[in-house]
Amino acid sequence: MRCLAPLLTGILWSTGAEAAGYYFVGEGTRAMSRGGAWVAGVDDLSAQWHNPAALIRLEAPQAYVNLSMIRQDVSFAPTSPASSTPATNIDSPMVIPAWGIGAPLGDKAAVAFGLFPPASPDLGYDPDGPQRYTLIDALIWQINLGPSLAVRVHDKLTIGVGIIGSYVRAEESLAIAVCNSMNSSAPGDPNFDQGCHIDADPNQVDLIVEMEMVDPFTLNGVLGLLFSPTDDTHLGLTVLPPMRVGGQGTLTATFSDAHWLDSFLGSHTMTDEAVSVGLTMPLIIRGGLSHQLLPELEIELAGAWERWSDHEDISVTDVHLELPVSSGLPTDDLAITDDIVLPARYQPAWSIRLGGSWTVSDVLELHGGTFHERSAIPSSMQGVSLVDGNKTGVGLGMTWDASDRVAVDIGGLASWFAPQDVRDSVLPQFHVPVDLSEVLLGTEPVLGEGAIVGNGRYEATVTMASLGLSYRFR
Repeated sequence: MRCLAPLLTGILWSTGAEAAGYYFVGEGTRAMSRGGAWVAGVDDLSAQWHNPAALIRLEAPQAYVNLSMIRQDVSFAPTSPASSTPATNIDSPMVIPAWGIGAPLGDKAAVAFGLFPPASPDLGYDPDGPQRYTLIDALIWQINLGPSLAVRVHDKLTIGVGIIGSYVRAEESLAIAVCNSMNSSAPGDPNFDQGCHIDADPNQVDLIVEMEMVDPFTLNGVLGLLFSPTDDTHLGLTVLPPMRVGGQGTLTATFSDAHWLDSFLGSHTMTDEAVSVGLTMPLIIRGGLSHQLLPELEIELAGAWERWSDHEDISVTDVHLELPVSSGLPTDDLAITDDIVLPARYQPAWSIRLGGSWTVSDVLELHGGTFHERSAIPSSMQGVSLVDGNKTGVGLGMTWDASDRVAVDIGGLASWFAPQDVRDSVLPQFHVPVDLSEVLLGTEPVLGEGAIVGNGRYEATVTMASLGLSYRFR
C-alpha cells in the first residue's frame, strides 16, 4: 500500500527539523554564562566538549557534575486556518545532566572521562491544535560519553583529542488526515476534499503517527588545539566531524474510536517494530581568542560554524506496516513496504560570541557574555518542530570557591528569536482522501500533499539555567 508511505515522510520531516536545531549555545554552566564564548578560555572539565586541549589547565585531579534546565517558549499563529489562540509549547523544561573526572599527568598531559549531552529542549503541543500536522510531541536525547586526552607538544601548543560514543533516542508524533473523499465535489468547488481541511474535527479524520528510534552507539571524536603565544593570550580551535546516526525504530499509527472509518477497521492501531532510520549530523568548527585585559578581567571573542548542508537526507528502510481491515469486507489487509528518503534543505549556521570573567575576590568570579547566531533552517522549512530563526542571547553567572576543594557554578542564558512571518513554506498537510467504493474494488487510496501548514508567524524564546559543582582532590 503506497498511499501511507508519505505518513512516514511527514513524521521524519519533523524529526529532521528537530535534529537541525539540536545544538543550542552553551553546554555547561560557565559556557552558558559566557554566551558560548568558551573555546580558548575554558578551564573546567566541560573542556571535553568545548576544547579537549584545554584539559592541560587541570592543576589537580578533580570531579565535575552539572545540571541544566532548558525551556523553549514557542508561539505559532498559522495563516490558515486562522486561529485566535496560537499554538504554544506546553511541555516542561528539559533537564540535562553532565559529569566528568580528570587529572593532570605531570605538566605535559592530562586525561578526562565524562558524559556531556548537547543542550536541547522538549517540545509538545495541543494534540488538537492547528500545528498537529507538523508536530504534536517531540523528545530527542543525544548523550555523548568517552575519554579525552590533552598533550603539550610545545611550550606554547597543546593538542587535545576526545573519543565520543554517542547514544541517540528520538520520539516524535504528528497527525495525518484520513478523510472521506466520497463526500467531495468536483475540483474547483470550495468544498472539494472537505474532509481533509486542516480545521476538520481531529477525532473524525486524524491518524496519529508515532515514531521511536534508538541508535545505541555511534563512534565519533573531537579534536582541539590550544595555542598560547603569551601568558595572557590564547587561541583555541575545536573540530567535530560529521556523524551518521542510524538505528532501529518503531512506527505506530492509531485511529480514534470516533474516526469515520471506525466501522471498517479490524484494528485501530498498526505497528512496525523494525524500521531503520538514518540521518547525518553536521561538521562543527569552533574557534576563540581569549586575552587577559587586566589581572582580574579575561575576555574571549569566539565563533562557531555548523555545516548543516551535510544533513543531506533522512531515510527509513525495512518498512512493513499493516492496516487490518474488517473481516466483513472483501479486501485484504493493506501494507506499507516502501523505503523513504527525504531530502533536507538546510544551510550552514554560524554564530559570533563575546564573553568574559571578572575576578571579584579570592573566592568569587563573575561571568557574562552575549552571542548572535544565524539559523540552519530556511524559512521554507520552518515548522513548530523547530522554531530556529536568527537569534541573540545574553548569559550571566558566577563561580564561588566555597573552599580550597569545592567550586560552585551558577548561571543562566536567555535568547530571543527574531519573529518570522513565513509565507514561502513547503511543509504540507499530508492527507489520504479515501473512497471506500474504490478500495473495495482493489484501488488503493493515494496520499496527497494538501494545504501548506507551515505559513504563519513564529515567535520563540529560550531560557536556560544551570548549576555546576567541581571538587578538587588536593
